[in-house]
Amino acid sequence: MKSSSFLCDPDGVLTADQRDALNSVLNQLTARTYKSSGNDYCDKQGIIGGIALAKQIQGGTQQDAYNMANGLLRVWNLDSQCQKDLIMVVSIVDRKFWAATGVRAPINGQNITNIFNSQVKL
Repeated sequence: MKSSSFLCDPDGVLTADQRDALNSVLNQLTARTYKSSGNDYCDKQGIIGGIALAKQIQGGTQQDAYNMANGLLRVWNLDSQCQKDLIMVVSIVDRKFWAATGVRAPINGQNITNIFNSQVKL
């Protein structure tokens, strides 16, 4: 990426234009999920999201995708104050996906993963 980003694509799965477009969506996520009617800063705070995209992940299983997403959630620590962060791991060749979320995110990682996996055939 040409600037700081919450998108990690070390295998070059996406083109530069695709990476820029996806990074733009990630940057808009916080603003789009902001709640002006919240009681305090963290209640108002939107979700801060990140994506790790790879051709394959070590092990290649759903459990490995789960472990990677939850590990990155801890290591990347995108929202240490409010814990409304979201990390998605996508493994193209393995066809695995997992989302991990901070404890204050309005949706949990399992729900996001279920939604994504229900749409894979489309």
